Amino acid sequence: TFDDYYNSPGYLKIVERFRKKLPNIVEELSEAVRKEDWNDVQVKSHDLKGIGGAVQLPEITEVAGRMNVQVINKQYELVATTNAELNNLYRKIISKDNQKPLVH
Repeated sequence: TFDDYYNSPGYLKIVERFRKKLPNIVEELSEAVRKEDWNDVQVKSHDLKGIGGAVQLPEITEVAGRMNVQVINKQYELVATTNAELNNLYRKIISKDNQKPLVH
């Protein structure tokens, strides 16, 4: 069942690995936004959207997905704001992770 999968040691290791990589992923995406490298922003936001979904971080999935659509639609003026939102969300996730054990 899905519950068994989401509580399995293998899945929890994937989640832990992603959360450890999250700072680098967010920084690389932010750097691409700063450089206005829209192709890289599109690829990285799409990847982050998928990873967020895979490890049950719907907030990350939503914000990264919105950024991806903004780049596709050439709404570049919105991307910086969405990137700031993503960074704030990331800081909240990290803060929560530091307050409680990742694996219950």
